[in-house]
Amino acid sequence: MFYKTIKRIRIQEYLTMQSLAVSMGLSVSTYKNWETGRNLPSFENMMRLKARFPKHAEELEAEFIGRRMFDARECFESLRGSPPWPL
Repeated sequence: MFYKTIKRIRIQEYLTMQSLAVSMGLSVSTYKNWETGRNLPSFENMMRLKARFPKHAEELEAEFIGRRMFDARECFESLRGSPPWPL
């Protein structure tokens, strides 16, 4: 899950939520919402995360895309019953 991944990476890098948020030009509450699973970052902020943690870029991207696909599937299922593409 994306929120677990960013928390694990932040802790591995010995960063606090506040220090990471400030270094990315974000409010602490915005970052906290990502790490608790309440929200996902925008595409622009996802690019910032990847730039901040280049050795974890692929992992972050895979988790981010996976979560977006899951959200899309839930949306289609609520409207039609299944998405128009296989997931």
